[in-house]
Amino acid sequence: MIGLTIDHIPVLGVVFQPIGSNLYLAAPGMAAIIVKGGSRRRLEVSKVKDPAEVRLVASRSHRDEKIDQVRRALGTTTSSTSARSASSSASSRAAIATCT
Repeated sequence: MIGLTIDHIPVLGVVFQPIGSNLYLAAPGMAAIIVKGGSRRRLEVSKVKDPAEVRLVASRSHRDEKIDQVRRALGTTTSSTSARSASSSASSRAAIATCT
């Protein structure tokens, strides 16, 4: 995961997901995209209106109390999935960190 800021303003975000070899890219003024298998696809914002209905995807190895605070604030429930199933679920939906 790489984020670039200039004068404290985000200008580029890049996330590589090793399982599935997915590359996510975003920058102001351009569509967020996923690069998978050499093809690019534009990402879309979820249509879910109720924050309690979103799926929050977080790394078990990098999880800290802030993730749990966000989860509680959104009202999402706790569940556990394997890295492979979470990966395929996240990549098939449009968001990077929160997936419907």
